Amino acid sequence: MNILIPAIVSFLITLISIPLTIKFAKKNKLLDKERHVPRAGGLAIFLGIVLSILIFIPLEIHTLGIICGLIILLMVGLLDDKYKNLSPYFRLITQFAAGFVIVLSGIGINFVTNPLGGIIYLGPTVSDILAIFWIVWVMNMIN
Repeated sequence: MNILIPAIVSFLITLISIPLTIKFAKKNKLLDKERHVPRAGGLAIFLGIVLSILIFIPLEIHTLGIICGLIILLMVGLLDDKYKNLSPYFRLITQFAAGFVIVLSGIGINFVTNPLGGIIYLGPTVSDILAIFWIVWVMNMIN
């Protein structure tokens, strides 16, 4: 499948969701105190991604795991928008929880390429731990 079509659909859903997100943010007092600008932009992005996933990707256990992880991250993001002083430790713990849910759905890192040649196969426990830490690391790298 051409990757451009799902990307465009996701973009359009996000774009259409922005006015609804602004209304939601104002109604729930998710406003930047200094600039009086609505927050909760993660909600529009979440809708664009999840609705595109539901449209273009078969619904299976891996997909549900990713969606559940995204729901956890959305809830924490909205809490963070509402309460500016949300503990970074709480956010980190919930990121690990989201990663754990994703790994529970069967997503993992089964092997890594050895820079000296060959492949290093990981056992299930190491695979799961590595995947959780990788997911959390990438989340923080992007954020």
